[in-house]
Amino acid sequence: MPLPSFPMNIELLPAKDGNNTCKINSIFLHSAYAPLRESERFVSNVTSPFRPEIIFIIEPGLSYCTEYFRKKFPDTKLAVIRLIKGFENYNKDFDYNFNFYENSSQKSFFSNLFERFGENILAFSLLLCWEPSAKIFSEETFNILKSYKETIEKCHSVLRTRSFFEKRWIKNALNISLFAENTGSPAKKGSCPVVICASGPSLKKAIPFLKQVKPYIIAASSAIRPLFDAGIKPDLVISTDGGYWAKKHLETLYKCNSDIVLSVEGNIPVSLLQSSRIIPMIYSDGVESELFMKSGKPFITGLRCGTVSGTALNLAKQVTSGHVYFAGLDLYVSNGFQHTQNNNLELINCNTDKKILTKEQRLCSQSFSNQKISLKIYEDWFANLQKNKKNVFRLIDEPENTLGNIKDIKCEELLQIDFSGEKPVFNFSKNHCNLHELQNYIKTKSSTNEWFENVFTAEYLNYLHTYDENVKEDLLKKIEDTNTDFLERLCKVFTKN
Repeated sequence: MPLPSFPMNIELLPAKDGNNTCKINSIFLHSAYAPLRESERFVSNVTSPFRPEIIFIIEPGLSYCTEYFRKKFPDTKLAVIRLIKGFENYNKDFDYNFNFYENSSQKSFFSNLFERFGENILAFSLLLCWEPSAKIFSEETFNILKSYKETIEKCHSVLRTRSFFEKRWIKNALNISLFAENTGSPAKKGSCPVVICASGPSLKKAIPFLKQVKPYIIAASSAIRPLFDAGIKPDLVISTDGGYWAKKHLETLYKCNSDIVLSVEGNIPVSLLQSSRIIPMIYSDGVESELFMKSGKPFITGLRCGTVSGTALNLAKQVTSGHVYFAGLDLYVSNGFQHTQNNNLELINCNTDKKILTKEQRLCSQSFSNQKISLKIYEDWFANLQKNKKNVFRLIDEPENTLGNIKDIKCEELLQIDFSGEKPVFNFSKNHCNLHELQNYIKTKSSTNEWFENVFTAEYLNYLHTYDENVKEDLLKKIEDTNTDFLERLCKVFTKN
């Protein structure tokens, strides 16, 4: 095999055992005596408490270690993270190769990894440092390890959320399938600009200008109350949250009869399902979407995001070709209220305020809670939007952060924007649910591995990646028993119809 053409700072030379070794800036990246034996020892010292889905190796140079990894972890994918250009000929020994040196920041690098592999795989991955590389590229290695740790914490958080809410999401999807009486889907794409209203504190300053220009508004559910109290009726409301408290935001719609784009995982009072015009929204994954499709009712396909504002942006792009303006998209923890008032949940929470535990103490504790971590994740998501999102703007007078390619403009600039153009059109009709298809889907799907992985995510993934066969047997028995109880509860939903 001909020697590759390396940059000047990489030197390839023979080792004492006859194999190649190399130096970077006169520092050996592999043993000068026995690089294969060195790699074998490296792999022999690697241990994992679980069956890894993928092993990432930071700059292993000539990649001698792959042979030994294949023997020790035959079912595991191998990925190389290159820190320097010049080892391209050795990438073929890996299942995946990633060039860290081509990324402007480690944040975007790991955001891309999360988008590609998802939490199910990354949560059961390993990241290993080739020690000589860690000495040569100490800063890069430190940044990768730090960002990897943050990414794994994000994966575990997502998995905990899914495990906690998944059964509720399926029940929500069944409710929407059975009780949403007037459902619709897009009929004609509009051309008008759109304002997406989130509920960050900066929404308050935008509201007076929104009242003047009267744009087409898509409102997150938490923004309905402050808009309604200001005399603004959103054209569309989008709700994706499947938790219990999410439906409290929607209760304002009993007074403000806006059309609702509702994730099939979303939680909503049954009476609103029956009285409102609903545009069901499915995602490209999850048994909830599959289940709803069996109902035979119309839907729109959405983008699953950690934040409803990201899903709303995708929705806006689907229903109109006009520019998109965000209001209330602060994405940082502020002093005091984290949402524009009035807010339905704040009206509930304030009832617990007392002399001993005051409102100020409660709001202060919120600013130091996990909300800070979540907002940072959402901020990074918007900051990493592709450059083709140049027609997306944020209305904010005093920003405390930047969102990548999203340009900030002052709220008063709304008065100079032309909001004319055709509004999107939706077709609504009375649609009856296909009960037989729904029941047959649950009956056939509920005993499959796919169902277990979706409904009991963390438990099933632990089962798949556990070495101990006795522990695996106990985990599977627990999953099957819990599934039996859950199916009985689903049957009760059908009896209410």
